[in-house]
Amino acid sequence: MRKNFLFKVGTVVFLLLGFAFFPSLARGACEIAPGPLGEAVMRFAPVIVQGPEIPAEPEAMLYRAATSTDGRLLFIAYHVVWPYEQDPRPGFWPALTRAFYTGGLRLQSVIYGPGDVEVIELQVDLETMELVRVTYETADYDARGGVIHVPVVSEGDELPEQLPLYFEVISWNHLFELKDRPPPSEDRVYRFEPRPFTDELWAYYRMSKSVKTPLSRDRDQRAWETGEICPFP
Repeated sequence: MRKNFLFKVGTVVFLLLGFAFFPSLARGACEIAPGPLGEAVMRFAPVIVQGPEIPAEPEAMLYRAATSTDGRLLFIAYHVVWPYEQDPRPGFWPALTRAFYTGGLRLQSVIYGPGDVEVIELQVDLETMELVRVTYETADYDARGGVIHVPVVSEGDELPEQLPLYFEVISWNHLFELKDRPPPSEDRVYRFEPRPFTDELWAYYRMSKSVKTPLSRDRDQRAWETGEICPFP
């Protein structure tokens, strides 16, 4: 009995400590109404830079946003949309990708949905209205030249001192690199006014799959963007 009692007490203490140190989840409306928070969504919107070697041009920027439970942080997920993705490089493996994945059988659209959607998440301190963290994916390459998705988290001194943030598209499948200066003049620059990523658009781009299989996968998104944590008004 004594051991059982101590086990229960220990379990309760563990859970309380866990909740005390677990990062706060985001909540609130994903679509921000006009006002200071809506202005922040526009102010922090990143600028997309893309060289002429990338075939498809970005066509939209959609956002979802929420506040942390303690009210200190604003989370903004900027989703950049392209009409398609295609590996233009010469060689066997890019040709195979074009034949089966992005063209031909079009497995990319079967697995994920229409077009290509990539996300950049920003965290803003609501007291100072300063950027505190940026999360995105960049590209590395394997021995065959295949693109490897590499998560990046930048904060503190790693962040540029001034806005806007410039994100260069560095791979054919639209992965990014955060730059600390404006782009060269020969690169194409895209300054979008972010639009709300509504439930209807979320469903159209098939962002979340009810059943996940090798041929049905969720698109890149932040955990707070779906479910009860992030309801629409």
